[in-house]
Amino acid sequence: PWSGHSVTEDIDYGLALLRAGVRVHYVPEAVVEAQMPVTATQAASQRARWELGRLALLREKALPLLKDGLLQ
Repeated sequence: PWSGHSVTEDIDYGLALLRAGVRVHYVPEAVVEAQMPVTATQAASQRARWELGRLALLREKALPLLKDGLLQ
């Protein structure tokens, strides 16, 4: 189970699974439903949140992941 609280929860969860040694596979039958922004302002706001979330994940998780990879 994922217990993170990231704005980019899909990437955060994927990294957690990777670190736990869980292989993730593409499932073409999978369906994702989500509310999408309807205005350009809403889309810009959402994009800004995602980019800030990605930067936070990069700072928080990239170096430890790189270190673990190099050690293995």
